[in-house]
Amino acid sequence: MENTTTTTIGKVGRPSVITAEIIDKLETAFRMGVTDVVALSFAKLSPRTYYDRLSQDAEFKAKIEAAKHYSRLLAGSVVMKALHANDVKTARWWLQKKHPDEFDTRKAAVEVNTNILNYVPGQLTDEQLEQRRRELEERIAASQAGAGHQESSERSDVLPGDDGTNPG
Repeated sequence: MENTTTTTIGKVGRPSVITAEIIDKLETAFRMGVTDVVALSFAKLSPRTYYDRLSQDAEFKAKIEAAKHYSRLLAGSVVMKALHANDVKTARWWLQKKHPDEFDTRKAAVEVNTNILNYVPGQLTDEQLEQRRRELEERIAASQAGAGHQESSERSDVLPGDDGTNPG
């Protein structure tokens, strides 16, 4: 009989470049909502090393994805707090972003302008043109009344409070 011994060999190869400190830096950067390029630069990590690890390590990938979602969740929490405080400006902004087909006044303006551009001279009688003008005025008035008539200095794509005012 032969005498055999089994030895346990540790991981073979180079130690990982991605240390716990680098993972912490990546998570910190991604929680701030930065891009991969910015986070990798901050952590002083090459893209190839990062993407290789991301594709091979499910736990690492889960940590990175959670960090990337953090700022979105935080922003959503702030908006929800403003909505619960009955902030009308935030409610209007949120509705325009989440349900643009119903609440985005810019879309209504584009539809109105498109209808005007489709007019061919001589195609409609004076009475039909006058009827369209009245309909157009009614649509514009309804659109402005439905949105609380945003002032020209307001932008619906800017979160309430971005102008230095407190949204809540």
